[in-house]
Amino acid sequence: VHKGAEYDRSADGKDRFDDFKRAGALLGKDQENALIGFLAKHICSIYKMVEEGTDTWTKEKWIEKLTDAASYLVLLRGMIEEDVKSGDANKKAKQ
Repeated sequence: VHKGAEYDRSADGKDRFDDFKRAGALLGKDQENALIGFLAKHICSIYKMVEEGTDTWTKEKWIEKLTDAASYLVLLRGMIEEDVKSGDANKKAKQ
């Protein structure tokens, strides 16, 4: 992921989910729900771009927005895989 360093402010620099954990803590949510909030913001932006006309925006801006949204889905997959591996997925399902 190109923006890895931007999202990883953990002490050891090895936690790609650090910003999502921090955002979740601020909101009283888990990292997955925080990520969905970030993704929703991007989807709203893409929706606005479509409403305003696809030819209004540069190819570079489309690539940036769509790649960012796709990256959030890849990060969500990583979070879910981490939860399943650690057994946290079952705990969350029971909440």
